[in-house]
Amino acid sequence: MSLRVTLHRLTLVSLLTASAMSSLSGCAVSRMARWSRPQPSVLEPGCTKQQVLACVNRNAVANETHPVLESWRSGSVRLHVDGVPMALPASVAVQAPSNFRLLVSNPLSGGQEVDIGSNNERFWIWSKEQPQVMTARHEDVAFALKELEMPVHIHPLWLMEVFGVAAVNGDEFEMLPARMESGTVDLVATRESPLGEDVERVVRVNLVQGNVQEHILRMPGGKVLARARLDRYTKLPNGTVMPLVISLEWPDARMKMVMDIRNPEINSPSLSQNVAIWQMPQHGQVVDIGAVARHRSAQANGIAPVTHELSRPVTPGQVRLPNSNEADWAQSPAAGAKATQTAEVPGNEDSAPVWASGTSPATTTPAKTPSATALPSAYSPSASRSSLGPLPPARE
Repeated sequence: MSLRVTLHRLTLVSLLTASAMSSLSGCAVSRMARWSRPQPSVLEPGCTKQQVLACVNRNAVANETHPVLESWRSGSVRLHVDGVPMALPASVAVQAPSNFRLLVSNPLSGGQEVDIGSNNERFWIWSKEQPQVMTARHEDVAFALKELEMPVHIHPLWLMEVFGVAAVNGDEFEMLPARMESGTVDLVATRESPLGEDVERVVRVNLVQGNVQEHILRMPGGKVLARARLDRYTKLPNGTVMPLVISLEWPDARMKMVMDIRNPEINSPSLSQNVAIWQMPQHGQVVDIGAVARHRSAQANGIAPVTHELSRPVTPGQVRLPNSNEADWAQSPAAGAKATQTAEVPGNEDSAPVWASGTSPATTTPAKTPSATALPSAYSPSASRSSLGPLPPARE
């Protein structure tokens, strides 16, 4: 057999093989294309600000498919915090316009570890490791963040937008051009803080899904103060669509926590009937960091400080502050070495608030809203609050 014939046969075999492979791959590609056809976008790249706001605030307006989202709670949240090797059991309750409560438990003992909350007047933070209740009135938050150089920027009213119970005021926002590479569009509002500094609020919306992808607090130069990422949007049985994974980040503090929300209960009557849920914890010593910050600022400027009163006073005293060689006096309420009121920290789940147990008493909630089915979670709805399984990572 000549070399020419051999090459000819090899060429023919190669062509036939390539043709067959092309046909087979074409069928496969056709089948894949049929199953992976992209879904139509809820928002087009040329959408208007009103169309974007309609998606952002869809839970703020009642229609035939769902009621207004005024409040929600879950007693079976799995909280994952950077640096903690296991998921922490937690309970969350949120109610418009400014009520919020997050209770975090020890996964082994069930004892309460962290209490973060907000009501119409003030917000607070308590942890078992640092047993003082740190609190501030809402109007003092900016003073506390700046004067005390707090790395974790907690803006309670911003959190209400993140948790979906506060509508975004479209008059405050302008819409930037859509970013085709990421498939998102930004709504940006600039607000002057009580200290005269501009802070930008960014609401980032996914064009394909029409869902809020991120809430961002940043300085005008782009420095991010706080970021919330929303994922795993689920349509609940009452028609409400809400994210079941919320990631909160504070870059300056290198802190990140992810909430895996399971079986949320929407507009529970018990949240509005039980006002004790929104009261500051009775864990003893109280430090009003807002009053401390105002007092320090007033001293520096030779101005008499403005004082506020708490419903639960504590013994006057001193508190050590960052970047201070002396202990500053907290005017109202003052913080002392000994508190006049103390309370035992719940040592197990049975002593936690009723709303945090994941069930509601029949007298306050006659008909519990059914939970969403087939939630994409690695945890069983009946998992105990001491479960040690890791939290599935949120999708980027």
